[in-house]
Amino acid sequence: MFDLIVIGAGAAGLSAAIEANRGGASALVLEAADAVGGSTALSGGVVLAAGTRLQRDRGVEDHPDAFYDRYMAMNRWSIEPRLARALCSDAAEAVEWLSGLGVEFHLLPVNSAEFTPRGHMAVGTGAKIIRVLELEATRLGVEIRRGCRVGSLDREAGGYRVEIASSEEVYTSRAVVIATGGFGSSREKLAKHYPSAAVHGDLTWSVAAQTCVGDGLELGGACGAGLTGHDQGLALITPGFEQNFDVVPPAWLVFVNREGQRYVDEMMPYSMLTETTHQQSGGSGFAVLDETTRAQAAPTDPTHQGVVSLDWNRDSIAAQSEKGRVFRAGSLRGLARQAGIDAESLEETLSRYNADCDAGADSCFHKDPAWMRPIVEPPFYAAEIRPCLVALTCCGLRIDADARVLSRKGEAIPGLFAAGETTGGVLRQYGGSGNSIANALVFGRRSGRAASALARGRA
Repeated sequence: MFDLIVIGAGAAGLSAAIEANRGGASALVLEAADAVGGSTALSGGVVLAAGTRLQRDRGVEDHPDAFYDRYMAMNRWSIEPRLARALCSDAAEAVEWLSGLGVEFHLLPVNSAEFTPRGHMAVGTGAKIIRVLELEATRLGVEIRRGCRVGSLDREAGGYRVEIASSEEVYTSRAVVIATGGFGSSREKLAKHYPSAAVHGDLTWSVAAQTCVGDGLELGGACGAGLTGHDQGLALITPGFEQNFDVVPPAWLVFVNREGQRYVDEMMPYSMLTETTHQQSGGSGFAVLDETTRAQAAPTDPTHQGVVSLDWNRDSIAAQSEKGRVFRAGSLRGLARQAGIDAESLEETLSRYNADCDAGADSCFHKDPAWMRPIVEPPFYAAEIRPCLVALTCCGLRIDADARVLSRKGEAIPGLFAAGETTGGVLRQYGGSGNSIANALVFGRRSGRAASALARGRA
């Protein structure tokens, strides 16, 4: 019998195993994929934190309390305060911990979600974070078994029984940490737990690892775990041309709704564009441009944030127009009819926008005039944009601040812990980036320490 079995070898699971081992517990890690890493390995590697050495070296004064106030406000107080407090209090320590293990970080500049630089980007992205954690776990002697998807988890006298789905292998332990990631790669789970994203049908897809199919929800549920965070997550807007992570639309696009009205500053952070677009009638919007703008959109042209656009370039727009995925017409009224947009209102909206372009000032949303392009030269183009690229799922197992899984009655289930995206109550629709990995690290470490103390008879 192991002291601890960790299900999942992403940032949360590896962090849990490392901390448990350092606490004197024997730990076994079971990973469904053939390689460790989960979705963290596919990410940009940003960790949100306040009060780090890197911030101080850059002359940034920050504190976890200020981070907490901002984080709760940005999430509209819809997450659990005790979990947010733990996240904000421990994130800086997690960054220093990774730095000590060999991860180098760069401090990202401020954005519209954070007035203080808090994004710590790992040199080498999320893959570097995973490599360092895997090396540390291996150095400590933690056993990691790959290609071992857990099929069942049962409570029994003295601990837990874990069975591998593809074989008859059975392992037992005194405690378990569920760290299987989210459920973005499961259409069934999306429909059940994140219906506002699933409503777009076949256009909905996820950047999550293929093994992120919600196993943790099933395993925890079998042990009586409660869920929290229904229909919460982050689904980014996309025209659905191809399945690529082109999530920063170029600022020269003009977004309108079915009523023919602009509804947003197109330069808003991409994560915030999601909610604003979802709030429009039909749950989507339209990106509009003219021929001059299309012809100038070279494939190598960067957007305003320095990211090369795969979708919004002249060749792609033309090709998608031929496929019928981009509406094209010789007049704005014709374009409106094709797209189902109020024609008269669209003409009025774009007339005002063109006048603003001439005046050098956006009278409606104050967009930087350097990125305003008049829409005057036919043919005109419109592509429907939908929040259907699932970057994060936030419905998951309910936990307390020590990462103990709570039952449907709100009571801690003895010996059962969870961390990372498989949990709920920590993440929602924060407008910045880096909270997901911070969540995995903070609660992964907390779960490992708590599970170790329990298994070794210290709790």
